Amino acid sequence: MKRLFGRIILLFSLVMMSTPAVLAISSVEDCNVCCSQSPSKQPKKHRNDKKLTFEEINNFKIDFLVKEMELTGETRQKFEKLYRERNKELHQYFSRSFQIERKLKGDKNLTEDDYAEAIKTMNESRAKCMEIEKNFDKKFEKFLTKKQLYKMREGERKFHETMRKMPKGKGKPKK
Repeated sequence: MKRLFGRIILLFSLVMMSTPAVLAISSVEDCNVCCSQSPSKQPKKHRNDKKLTFEEINNFKIDFLVKEMELTGETRQKFEKLYRERNKELHQYFSRSFQIERKLKGDKNLTEDDYAEAIKTMNESRAKCMEIEKNFDKKFEKFLTKKQLYKMREGERKFHETMRKMPKGKGKPKK
């Protein structure tokens, strides 16, 4: 299980880097093959494969949270459905904010107005994400306890912390 977790973490970190090598990975098994090849030998696939990989990572994250929250049966099914819906909505705003940040890093000829617009858009995106979080918390509270809701947040933090500790191109987190 720990080995699988390490591979899933690596796969997720590769997806977040959005390189051609990432787009070539469609399963956990492909992860070792893809990472062991030089960039010129790595297979290239269509962008749709990235969505499949992201879905696999999302499934793993949900399983991780379900275990952290100790959910079973109908509660688990309700949680999974609502959590996927929540992630889909949040992804729209996160990706918008990340696109703006990447644009700023890549362009050295930006004006003060460009920066002002970027800051405004990033703040609006983050505010919208908080609004979405609050709305979904109300929906989750209909069938989850406060303790479970807290464990969801804590589990997300643990999951993301583990992701951040992953060295690029390696399968084990830093200590």
